[in-house]
Amino acid sequence: MPLLILIFFGLYGWIEFEALIVIGNTVGGLITFLGIFVTAFIGVALMRHQGISVIQRWQSGINEGEINKSTIASGLSLLLGSVLMLLPGYITDFIGLICFIPGPRTLIGKFLLSHLSASVYSSGLFSGFSARFGSTNDLSSYNEEGMKSKTYPSYVRQKPLEEEIIEGQYETKDNPKK
Repeated sequence: MPLLILIFFGLYGWIEFEALIVIGNTVGGLITFLGIFVTAFIGVALMRHQGISVIQRWQSGINEGEINKSTIASGLSLLLGSVLMLLPGYITDFIGLICFIPGPRTLIGKFLLSHLSASVYSSGLFSGFSARFGSTNDLSSYNEEGMKSKTYPSYVRQKPLEEEIIEGQYETKDNPKK
């Protein structure tokens, strides 16, 4: 595995270096150098502009008791795109820009989300992650009469009870083990 990572970063560096040489020969060294910084600023601006709308859609879905997988996927793709835009190089900037386009953004995000949930689920650390963000968005179930009813898992914020107070007493007991 470490050898594959070393080969990947070697190829990545070679491809980015070749792209810088080609672009530098075409438009000049100074413009190529400044272009790296300009694309980083563009990535931050795109993330700020599109990220706010994704966060608002995500919050409205959570307040309604729904988890929209495409909104989470869009947010994950925007995060990846902004990280790629901050890395120096024109190839990573091009891939980062693809992550900001609405159609491919959702597809890339769903791909990343499926791989992330599969790896987290297989590690056993967060077994609830895959169940929450897995393959279904339908939170409906059927009651005894066969009617479809909406049920909410424990992680969805529910409305507080109105004017209903439950009172009780409790005791703490210590179990000394001697």
